[in-house]
Amino acid sequence: MESLPTPPVRRERLLELVDRYGADTTKAAMHKQMNDAERKLRAKLEQIPDGTWSAASHQEQSGTGDRNGRLDIARVGA
Repeated sequence: MESLPTPPVRRERLLELVDRYGADTTKAAMHKQMNDAERKLRAKLEQIPDGTWSAASHQEQSGTGDRNGRLDIARVGA
């Protein structure tokens, strides 16, 4: 798995996108990516058969002031 660039590099690249396309377009593209990801995840979750299923994931800190955390997900179907 490829690692992400360091936070300063990510910030620099984001600012380059804002300079090139403008803040509104950049923000709209980011929102579209998040919405597309949510839609795809929801579609995948709908394919899980009835029963009780669970998963856990860990989120690394992505910026100053962010918190590391654990995300627990459970789906219970009839």
